[in-house]
Amino acid sequence: MKNYLKITSALGIFALLAPMSALAASISLSPTTVSVHAGDTFNVSVTADPASIKLYSVRANVSFDPSLVQVTNFSFASTWISISQPGYDSIDNANGTLVKAAGYPGGFTSATKLGTITFKAIKTGTAAITSTNSSLLLDSVSKNQISGTQGGVSVSIASAPTTPVKTTPKPTTVSSTKTKTPVVTSVVEPIAEEISTTSTTIATSSLLAAVNGAITFGTGSPIVSALFSAVVVLLVIYGLYYYRYYRRVG
Repeated sequence: MKNYLKITSALGIFALLAPMSALAASISLSPTTVSVHAGDTFNVSVTADPASIKLYSVRANVSFDPSLVQVTNFSFASTWISISQPGYDSIDNANGTLVKAAGYPGGFTSATKLGTITFKAIKTGTAAITSTNSSLLLDSVSKNQISGTQGGVSVSIASAPTTPVKTTPKPTTVSSTKTKTPVVTSVVEPIAEEISTTSTTIATSSLLAAVNGAITFGTGSPIVSALFSAVVVLLVIYGLYYYRYYRRVG
């Protein structure tokens, strides 16, 4: 009989405690898993769940690994009135803690978003971000209703992707070989020589014609005509020599 009473009492106590556990107020974080690269930023939502108990103010205490992630910003959701006083408003990236508190006018009885934390991934690894039991969920008489397991996020950080190096193709070099106009000396020189020879021939022919004319025009004396012809011939030879010599020199 005594054993029956003990069992009945234990079941009655369990029945009373079970609803209390099911209605445990908590602070959750979402998403529960995050995959990013080093250098990326990502957001984590902070939500207060009163589990049907009317709450009026919340203080969220969040811890993280400062060697892997850092807080860059926190923004409250609408309707909340932030509490800015020591112990209720801080971001400490050296020790890996964030504390944010606010009041909700009129209170709330369902899961309500408190705000958003923006993190930056520092290096590769797996970082844990958790809402600690130091958090507060206060009712109308400022009694803390928080209990049970609080929310957490597992962050997988991979190496930053390697940016492919863009290679600019080198422009095709077009060989610009300038064609030099050859100086055709082998053709010019014979032409010049031919012109020179032709000029000399014409000059000689003219002089001989003059000599013949002079001889014919002479006094009629054979001796005088012979002497006169000899002088004229010598002058012609000298003139031709002189002409060709200076023609070549020039």
